[in-house]
Amino acid sequence: MRDEQFGFRPRHSTSLQLARLVERMTGNFCEKRLTGTVFLDVAKASDTVWIDGLLYKLTLLNFPSYVVRTISSCPRWPRALIQS
Repeated sequence: MRDEQFGFRPRHSTSLQLARLVERMTGNFCEKRLTGTVFLDVAKASDTVWIDGLLYKLTLLNFPSYVVRTISSCPRWPRALIQS
């Protein structure tokens, strides 16, 4: 699992990832560089989004391979199993 993936790892909270993002954006702003972001609510989307189709489209659109790998490594269990 990549270091950038925080949601499913012990001691890697969303708050910590947000602080990391703000730090990177601030640095890029100071260097007059752009910052692009994608936010996925995987807990809500896992049972409604066709993940294989999403990965296929991201590949066709030439998204960086690390983005596709990160999304493909997210758990895909139905929420009913997680909440029980």
